[in-house]
Amino acid sequence: MKSDSSIHVCLIRGGQTLLADRFIKEISERFLGDSSTDEPAVFYADETKVGEVLSNASTPSMFSPRKVVVLKRAELLDKESVDIVKQYSTSPCPHVCVIFVSSDSKKPDLKVSDGVVVKQAENDPRKVFEQAVEEARALGVELKRPAAKHLCDLVGEDLAVIKSEIVKLAEIYGAGASVDVADMDNALKKRTSADVFDLVNAVADGKKGQALSILSEIASQNQTEPLFILSVVSSRIRNILRASAVKQRSHGAPAEQQKKLIAGELKIKPGAAHYIWKQTGNFPFRKSARIMEIFADADKALKTSRSGGYEILTRTVVNLFG
Repeated sequence: MKSDSSIHVCLIRGGQTLLADRFIKEISERFLGDSSTDEPAVFYADETKVGEVLSNASTPSMFSPRKVVVLKRAELLDKESVDIVKQYSTSPCPHVCVIFVSSDSKKPDLKVSDGVVVKQAENDPRKVFEQAVEEARALGVELKRPAAKHLCDLVGEDLAVIKSEIVKLAEIYGAGASVDVADMDNALKKRTSADVFDLVNAVADGKKGQALSILSEIASQNQTEPLFILSVVSSRIRNILRASAVKQRSHGAPAEQQKKLIAGELKIKPGAAHYIWKQTGNFPFRKSARIMEIFADADKALKTSRSGGYEILTRTVVNLFG
């Protein structure tokens, strides 16, 4: 593997934006040199043609012998654009490092044999909580493993969202604090985003009007990140869909037996399994693919769109009930 100081064309693929940003920072610093004050030039594939980006890359910087150019949303590149990148990669400019960033783990179709260094911005979903513990430690907070798992269950697997929540915990409890599940729940109760959990319950219970009303109230306060809201809602609905899968596999079994199977699958208490069992009627397993597509589209829109985040969330809630 080439050292970052000799990388000229790099592709970062995967949905972990926090890891992708760290790769960009590390590669840029090593390519430009620690003493450089230059920032990478950033473009977006749906706004600027790849040919224009590479033309900009080929133009020497007036202030530095080296430059870094970043093209985000690279998953949107069509075949013609990918071919242009492959052709450039055969003989890249020696003074330039071009970094393509894609949220898709498979697109664009570029590989090492094309002269491109590929880095994966992904984590094993089963071990994201371990990364949460490390992020907390870097902020001077000891996040207990059960608390880290609880946090990931609440907000999902996006490290950027997880870190933003850990930052808030650090602000509440201070450096050197040890945070367990109870501490985390207490912190959530103190936050205005506690209304988010009312929203989650309304969506899970199939109450469209109530969900939209709560979301409108949250939007009026404008104090809770839309990405956090989406993560919490999608996390609950994913669990309901998992319960729906259990219910489908155990079709014909008594309700109480299905609830026990759901409790075992989700590792929750029987009382909680009862409510999720009821909510499976609002989100049956046959709709899983469509529902997950709705969440994926919303996640992408919140990370890339310039329109209002709460508008995107409103459309998402409407689509879930559609």
